[in-house]
Amino acid sequence: MRAYLLAYQIDGDPADLAAARDVARWLMDFMRAPDGAFYTSQDADAGAVHGDAFYARDDAARRAGPQPPIDRNRYARENGWAIASLAALFDVTGDQMLIDAAVRAFDWVLVNRRAPTGGLGHGRASDDDTHLGDTLAMAEAALALYRSTAERRYLALAIEWGEVIVRDHRDPAGGFMVRQPEPGARGVLAKPVRQVDENVAAVRLLNLLARQAARPAFREAAEHGKRYLISLAEDDLILPGALLADRELGREPAHVTIVGAKDDPAARALYEAARTYPTRYFRIEWLDRREGPLPAADVEYPELPEAAAFACANGACSVPVFSPTDVHRIAVKVDDR
Repeated sequence: MRAYLLAYQIDGDPADLAAARDVARWLMDFMRAPDGAFYTSQDADAGAVHGDAFYARDDAARRAGPQPPIDRNRYARENGWAIASLAALFDVTGDQMLIDAAVRAFDWVLVNRRAPTGGLGHGRASDDDTHLGDTLAMAEAALALYRSTAERRYLALAIEWGEVIVRDHRDPAGGFMVRQPEPGARGVLAKPVRQVDENVAAVRLLNLLARQAARPAFREAAEHGKRYLISLAEDDLILPGALLADRELGREPAHVTIVGAKDDPAARALYEAARTYPTRYFRIEWLDRREGPLPAADVEYPELPEAAAFACANGACSVPVFSPTDVHRIAVKVDDR
């Protein structure tokens, strides 16, 4: 879903947006439990009917007969992926149904998979079931919901789970491990397991959290993860994701702040324009002075008689703009610096 959506944001092909919507429709129609959480996966084949024949049918014909079986486990990781994807599609389309579904699933995971130590259990809310992938995916989901809604509780949870990742999954030898080896483990079982894709995602998350929340410790943790990725590259492994992580570590994200009350339609229109900016490496904030200072209050914004958007870099900002059509223009200027 996110790949199709990014393609649409880059080239404007409506077929890409339609494909993203189709994935969301499948997710909502077939993969959502009555309580709002998302199931894990669906097989390709419908009994004796192979997937190539089943999916060649139109929608009505597929629904009329036996369906490919669904794994009805509800894991924190897969829910995090679904939540972040639905939030990203909402950012572009403004379809309220998408964000409502994302928030409902997020709240379900929070209640049903949050372990006592703060991490996310894979299939149950237990410390012995927490894994890097689950906490990481939900931290990414929280950051995506913060971008979609500007509600600070989501950023606070992303920060909390970032701290859990650093505390519980940091491998002293470099990078981040799936989980701590069991006490008394011997041989290969005593060696921490590190997943490459999870380490790429952890580095990117921690670096963005460092910028979004002004937490230097997250930056240091991201550099720790990067050293592990570098060691793999030295062994001639091809890691495209590591290039993204390295690029993001080496530069500030595009940074747009909307200044205005959250019940002001003009401020909301500016924010809705800002959140469609086509990159995940993006620092977006909505300063409603009634809520107090921003989490990373590194820029002093002027008092203005109307809602405005600013694009900032290295503590300096553009002149304010007041029209949603100008928001991307000022964001590009700081992004291309």
